[in-house]
Amino acid sequence: MILNGIVRGLSNKELAECLDVSLRTIQFGRSRMFKKIGFQNRGELMEWIVANNIDLKYFHRDKC
Repeated sequence: MILNGIVRGLSNKELAECLDVSLRTIQFGRSRMFKKIGFQNRGELMEWIVANNIDLKYFHRDKC
């Protein structure tokens, strides 16, 4: 769910509100995910998505 929110452009705060968890939970989960996949930030993730022609229609467009 964190990846989905990041790709949709939600801020950490918006994502925490949507998932009904703390901001710290989102920050921790995002940090662990990025470390596992080797990205430093959201920009690197988005560059990888574009470079690999990932179809964004698979990510939900709803606010939450």
